[in-house]
Amino acid sequence: MPHLVFCFSSIDTPGVISRVSTLFRGHPDLIVGFNTFLPPGYKIEVQANETISVHQPGQQVMSLSTALSPPNKTGQGSGVSTTGVGGK
Repeated sequence: MPHLVFCFSSIDTPGVISRVSTLFRGHPDLIVGFNTFLPPGYKIEVQANETISVHQPGQQVMSLSTALSPPNKTGQGSGVSTTGVGGK
């Protein structure tokens, strides 16, 4: 009988947000609805140009600039960038 090997890894809150944003790509209402499950101080906003901003407590704002666009040929959305606190 074959043996199954499971690898356990941890993921931080911004990583979960990134994965959820990819999973719900094209459905901004579902992405924003995920705020319900985030720890206090975290907030996801989807802008009119489909840029996703992630507010983190006491940290920089993370921007998933094209997370709602179709994936590229490698199956990945494009980049993640950060800006200063308050979007500066």
